[in-house]
Amino acid sequence: MGTITIELKLDVQPQQLLQQAAANWGFTLQEYLQELALNSIDEGTPTREKIELDANDAQLLNSYLNNPPVANPALQRSIVEHQQKYGQW
Repeated sequence: MGTITIELKLDVQPQQLLQQAAANWGFTLQEYLQELALNSIDEGTPTREKIELDANDAQLLNSYLNNPPVANPALQRSIVEHQQKYGQW
């Protein structure tokens, strides 16, 4: 079975996000995109869902994203075990 080349043009920011996501899984960008594409076949057509937050909820979400809570001891141990097994992310 032969291979084909597919060209994908992205702005810098989405490309960086995809490269970081690939690295987090230990994939090259090409491997990551191929995995996403093949997995999406089983899931059907991808959809996006829009959520709307009131001002208070938006502020709370923003606060948690910018200042996440400190990980509890069990989570910290799990992170260390994961990093020892799979390396740093």
